Amino acid sequence: MGLLFKIMTEFNCELHAWAVMANHYHVIVSTMETSAPFSKLFGKLHTLSAKELNAVDNKPGRKVWHQYWDSKITFEKSYYARLNYVNMNPAHHGVTQNVDAYPWCSSFWFKKEYPASYCQTIENFKFDLLDIKDDF
Repeated sequence: MGLLFKIMTEFNCELHAWAVMANHYHVIVSTMETSAPFSKLFGKLHTLSAKELNAVDNKPGRKVWHQYWDSKITFEKSYYARLNYVNMNPAHHGVTQNVDAYPWCSSFWFKKEYPASYCQTIENFKFDLLDIKDDF
């Protein structure tokens, strides 16, 4: 997770939510006018994280990440639904039943960072109609 935070800072981006699993991840990021294009940010994230994962697994040169999608969120209710979706993603995929205890997800951080009333509002946003590529 440290690499994700480091690269977001390096590229002048603010991380709002994240969920990292074995075969995919989701992030919600806001950018500044001075931020580099996402292709550079995620290119660096994928390169460095693949090297780390391949070193741990002793699989040099293995392709870890195959692609990424990004979308610009311009509708406030869509933003809230996506926050809930990302925070709940490990449970959605059956990785954990308790997202607050899953260390590679922003759910626990989110609940510490924001007032309970705001967190409850976000948790009430349905995400079943979102068009998100997530068939893992």
